[in-house]
Amino acid sequence: MADGPAGLRLRQHYEVDRKTGRVYGTGVLGSLENGFLESPAPHADADTYYQFCTAFPVGTALAQTWDTELLTRIGRAVSREMEEFHVDLWLAPGMNLQRNPLCGRNFEYFSEDPLLSGILAAAITRGVQASGRCGVTLKHFACNNQEDNRMAVDARVSERALRELYLRGFEIAVKAAAPAALMTAYNCVNGVHASNSRDLCTVLLRQEWGFDGLVLSDWNTTVPSTAASPGNARGPAMTSSCLAIQTTRRIYGRRWRMAAFPRKRSGFRQGVSLHWCRNCADKCFAFLMISCFISTGRRGIPSFLFSFISFRAICLKPRKVWL
Repeated sequence: MADGPAGLRLRQHYEVDRKTGRVYGTGVLGSLENGFLESPAPHADADTYYQFCTAFPVGTALAQTWDTELLTRIGRAVSREMEEFHVDLWLAPGMNLQRNPLCGRNFEYFSEDPLLSGILAAAITRGVQASGRCGVTLKHFACNNQEDNRMAVDARVSERALRELYLRGFEIAVKAAAPAALMTAYNCVNGVHASNSRDLCTVLLRQEWGFDGLVLSDWNTTVPSTAASPGNARGPAMTSSCLAIQTTRRIYGRRWRMAAFPRKRSGFRQGVSLHWCRNCADKCFAFLMISCFISTGRRGIPSFLFSFISFRAICLKPRKVWL
């Protein structure tokens, strides 16, 4: 399989051992952005091979054409490159709505309109799958409309809003084009992780819409506390995997900590708040104030101060979204 969304996302070069023919792999960070985050170490007695594919326009640009025939042709072109690089499953197109302009992946998605998103996704799906040898993966199912704390944020949505907005595009594409696969989202929907939700993945997707393809989770979506593999959403493995996540990320050498606090809901604990390092905030503030003063003089300080205080207040709030 290969990621998307603007054509195939392949590593531009890789090494092969001259004696054994073994392809040297790399870690997750080394695979992303062609090794920009982590440069792989070179290997002795190895040949380097390069591979390139077409950079197609992103979903937002394609949607502005309103041209279903064009998207079908692009789908056929993607499938030809998939066959050339021996890729069976394309992890695209992205189907989430452009609900907020601050979402970091809006460029991947088609539109804020579920009807337009669904019709265009169906068109590109038909193009990719026309040969019968390649398949698409609609993603991220469902309500993945923000990148901030997307691993644990809980999107609270009414059934009507879900069916008429956030699920409508997926429904159109599934019923009109029968995609090979569908990828679940990281976030929770009404208290349950999307990948663990029987209502989304079984009742709605399979029983109501008749989807018979593959349902796969995003990378490390939910990891159970035991060695057991996630199975039925009603089993103990899934229940344990819904425990709130505690993780630490480092940004510019300072810590942003997401710490879980217990909350009883439907048999498991759920809830995440973001605690921000105030010392780091003060240092960043002082540095940016000096930079602002140097670049714009005193005129730029009041507006910058207001923006910083607002940003800091937002970061200290519990990370829960009500739609």
